[in-house]
Amino acid sequence: MELVNMNLAELKLEKERLTKRVEEGRDKLAKCNAIHEKELYDILPDAPTDDDEHNDYKFVVKHVEATQLATGISYSNINKFWIGKSTCKYTADVSIKIIDFKFEITVEKQDNDETKILDITCHFENVESSYLQEIIPWVKDFATKKEYSALMAAFSVYGHAATTRTKILKKCESKKYVTIEHTEHDGGLIALIHSPKSITEPLASITWKTIFNEKSRGIEHSFSVNVIDEDFGTKNRSLFQDLCKRGLKKEELETIWSDLCGEIKEYK
Repeated sequence: MELVNMNLAELKLEKERLTKRVEEGRDKLAKCNAIHEKELYDILPDAPTDDDEHNDYKFVVKHVEATQLATGISYSNINKFWIGKSTCKYTADVSIKIIDFKFEITVEKQDNDETKILDITCHFENVESSYLQEIIPWVKDFATKKEYSALMAAFSVYGHAATTRTKILKKCESKKYVTIEHTEHDGGLIALIHSPKSITEPLASITWKTIFNEKSRGIEHSFSVNVIDEDFGTKNRSLFQDLCKRGLKKEELETIWSDLCGEIKEYK
């Protein structure tokens, strides 16, 4: 189905279809790859003719409208520059909920109508080091391999994972059970656990990172717990062990952190 020929009603249905698809499996990169693979090939024009310039830009925008809601990725300031007879570079400002960056992709249309990616570059400006350190390893890997769809799918899943983390920690912080700190070197956020009555006396320090799992091809939550108050740590050993399990889903994370806040409230 060519999105360039879709009317508004069809576009709405396409958005709903894509949204449902991502909601059912957005914790797996494979679930998102098809969306971004189609995005890459649909935005490419057949040939660099003057008459195509306006329609091609509308083509890009219409497809972006159909995909950004489902993936959690927003595109703006999309531009195209021809740098050869069959080679062009697309640039765009990209937002994935918690970070913004500039994206460039250079592509070449082959004689057999296949498309060859020549280069992928992401420019990160004014991005917190705590986020940057998490994403740089897999961004470099996908960009070097020129795996466009996998890269954008990873950004989509990372956006959802990082948003979940922020919402949970902000909720705990609002109750004065947590003080949030950004890491400078290893990536992730640090949650200092404390009683609302003794904010300067932390009970434990929890580092919450997101990592790319090569085997599952997904973004996972990872925790490192440093117990400061031994009595609190002993009492909640099982809870901390549950938190450090691999592959926790959003609902499981919310439950564990809610239970942890309850334990802090009752402690001493």
